[in-house]
Amino acid sequence: MSILEEAVGGLIVETATLMAKQVNLAARAGGREARVNLELVRWFDTYQLIDAPAFDIESPDIPAGRIADALATSAVQALVFELLAVRLTDAPEIEVERLETAFGHVLGAELADLRTPADDLAESLFEALDRRVRTLVARLPSDASGPLPLIRNEALLGRLNITLSAIERHCAALAGQYNPAADRDFITRYRRQVKTQHGKLEPPDFQQRRRVPIKDLYVPPKIVSVDERGTPGEIDIWALDREIDRTVLLGDPGGGKTTSAHVLMHTHALDAGSSAPFLVTLREFAADDQPARSVVGFIEHRMETHYQCRPPEGLVSRLLLDGAALVIFDGLDELVDTSRRAQVADIVELFCTEFPLARVLVTSRVVGYDQARLDPEQFAAFRVSHFDDKQVKDYVTRWFRQEDGVGAVRAAELAASFMGESAEVPDLRSNPLMLALMCILYRGEGSIPRSRPEVYEECSRLLFTKWDARRRIHVELRARHLIEPALRHLAFWMLTRNQTQPIVSERELITETADFLQTRRFEDRDDAEGAAREFVDFCRGRGWVFSDAGTTAHGENLYTFAHRTFMEYFAAAHLAADCDTPEELARRLLPHLARQEWEMMAQLAVQIKDRTSTRGAERVLESLLGDRRRRSSISRGNVLSFAARCLAFTDPPPHLVRTLTDRVLSHAFEDLTSEAFVEPLRYLLASADSSLTVVAARLEQTISALVQSADEDERVKALRLAINMDDILGTGRKAFWDRWEFRMADLHRSALAAHAYIPDIAVGMWHRLDQLSPEVVAAYEDRFATVFLAPDTGVTRSRWQSIAHWAVAGGAVAPSKIAALARLTERYLSASDFSPKITSTWRDTDLMPTKQPEDPAFYGSFAFMLAVLHERSMPLIAPSKWELGPLRGIMSYLDRRGENEGTLPDLPVDPRIQEMLTRWARREIDFLAPQEADGEG
Repeated sequence: MSILEEAVGGLIVETATLMAKQVNLAARAGGREARVNLELVRWFDTYQLIDAPAFDIESPDIPAGRIADALATSAVQALVFELLAVRLTDAPEIEVERLETAFGHVLGAELADLRTPADDLAESLFEALDRRVRTLVARLPSDASGPLPLIRNEALLGRLNITLSAIERHCAALAGQYNPAADRDFITRYRRQVKTQHGKLEPPDFQQRRRVPIKDLYVPPKIVSVDERGTPGEIDIWALDREIDRTVLLGDPGGGKTTSAHVLMHTHALDAGSSAPFLVTLREFAADDQPARSVVGFIEHRMETHYQCRPPEGLVSRLLLDGAALVIFDGLDELVDTSRRAQVADIVELFCTEFPLARVLVTSRVVGYDQARLDPEQFAAFRVSHFDDKQVKDYVTRWFRQEDGVGAVRAAELAASFMGESAEVPDLRSNPLMLALMCILYRGEGSIPRSRPEVYEECSRLLFTKWDARRRIHVELRARHLIEPALRHLAFWMLTRNQTQPIVSERELITETADFLQTRRFEDRDDAEGAAREFVDFCRGRGWVFSDAGTTAHGENLYTFAHRTFMEYFAAAHLAADCDTPEELARRLLPHLARQEWEMMAQLAVQIKDRTSTRGAERVLESLLGDRRRRSSISRGNVLSFAARCLAFTDPPPHLVRTLTDRVLSHAFEDLTSEAFVEPLRYLLASADSSLTVVAARLEQTISALVQSADEDERVKALRLAINMDDILGTGRKAFWDRWEFRMADLHRSALAAHAYIPDIAVGMWHRLDQLSPEVVAAYEDRFATVFLAPDTGVTRSRWQSIAHWAVAGGAVAPSKIAALARLTERYLSASDFSPKITSTWRDTDLMPTKQPEDPAFYGSFAFMLAVLHERSMPLIAPSKWELGPLRGIMSYLDRRGENEGTLPDLPVDPRIQEMLTRWARREIDFLAPQEADGEG
């Protein structure tokens, strides 16, 4: 194979791989397009360059290596991707002509230094590429029920249409005058600046400003997908990087979202072959009510002013259109006003429409994201997990190792001591920011705070008093006794003054401080302003109070709090002190909690009020739950979710916990299928550590009463909740609730068995078959048997959903549970006097088990499911990727379906199922009912 032929073939494969990635993300999103998307994934993933059109292009005047290099550029790759989109969607031929013209421009620019005309070469190469693309598309089945016509109607959930809409702009950008070699030189220089800027982390430290290389301090957190579109299981930041397309990274305050953004910037700066990284800090981008620049303009301005690299005209847009850039929008949550958040979310989505091939990552806090959620059909969401004990120890050891005069041995000793003394506050130390602050306090005070407010209080005391005393520095301050009250006032003012971000000029800061001082001691305005200047200078000299945020257009300094969580603590302390009673605090919080605003400030204020008022937290919660104003379901859910989260740091009396549980359950029962209604229950189950038994007892009491209800809908809701609590909890299910579920299953065995015809109840039961009593299993199997087979067509739609989806989904279900259902499946397959018929298959079949239990029953039922999917022409996605073990012989049955000759290998299954599969492979029987074979389902 010649160099050029290899380059063209590799380009087509890379294009197909990129398309497969986008299709796969759409497939994970589910919906009625899932079957089409899955077939596309199979088609793209299994594409090989066989029977390709002849390739006889020669260019004796231009080295083949130079041509191959030109074909490997991001601009050419993007054009070929767009060409594939055109051919897939049957777009007008004028789009192909545009792409061909742009291809000629790119090739000419890449080979300009050779001073050899490349027009004929460009025409021949583009024609060869188009032939390969058309051959690739021709492999896709185009019958009426096949995926190609549906692609042309649905346009891949809109993504291909967006790509098509950008072709004209992309081609116009490439038609301009630009120098590819000069562009690459600039990008190399820009990467060097990014590497310098983002190659070190700045941990909080009150004694000195430290910048520590990433490799010396950074501990990668675990990241998990929070929807069906992401990779199942836990991944790290580098695996997330490979996933990024339209991606959201969620996390708790101080959980490491911004650190992750810096690590990704640095990673891409180191790798010259990766996407060019751009960071858009949203609080800076949205500093004005209407952003002063477009996203592209902001990136260009930041490159020139921050990185000191003025980009060539049009370069940023070309990189984005070429799909050669990663854009990180950091801090969607830092826009205080929810309507402003939603506006910026719209801007991000429009940016993605304008540049469909650019990779985009958005970071946000978990709480508050729902008020400005990006389109879930386009954006896959991930969440940064808290540190586990191993990660905590790793970070603490690295942290102490950075201390002057502390060697590896001493650092390990300090880390071990810290781990022992902080064992009683595992939740606190699992947050990276809190962990860093606790390290500071342990170094300075040798103590471990027990709550988040205590961490901030100790840090404030260390920062404002003990630090200067230790250094024997005395600063004259007329307002020294008002330092903390003034900071609290300023923090609350900055957070709530209806500005897009908490940044103020030096003049505004002095004026507001003087206004505050005049209300306390300084009656004379001149004295107040003089004391305010002293105060601002004092705080500015402590790097972890105020930090420099640039200048105004007139050159005046701008300031903000160095870390948002410190500002939230001081604002919370002000709010708690300003509200005379817990009831007043609840009234102040309610409208903001209903809009998912003030989350961290509200949590801290409740904790502070609990320490300064009798039954403070209890009275706040009582007032929140006693609110009688008419609010929307979403607003009620937001308030309930906050109240539930408060159980993580408060210990209210049992009667109040029961009231909260009742409200949360009532809200959930409005719609158990809606995340908005279930979310408060999820927070209640996850947060009620000190009230577990009270919540569990109330749930059991309520569910038991509803199971006895005369209302069938109420009974079904209660049983679904009792048996599928793991769906409510999501990841990180606690052993306590697992045991509670088994108890509920046993307590309501008769009612559950009577409702085993409902798929999710049946599935919930078989999750627990190997742990339930024999009586429960027997009752379930008897009921299961009566509904498993339909009189005329065999296995019903609802039953197939339970089998195909749950038994095949080995990544989410323990092998023992798969085996339990497999035994049931095989029992009915073997007992049938006729060949089974499936009335409608389950579409979500992209999960295959990676480990099978050593149980012949499993192989029988799994072989049957593979055969059904094959007959349905649903994809077995690259089955060679899975270790089928003893069942590998089933592939011969699938391959030889319809061939009556040859010997089929024996399978490790019941002889009756072996005979049934053999007859199926020879087309003597079918497993699909007629309506399914005709395309139903």
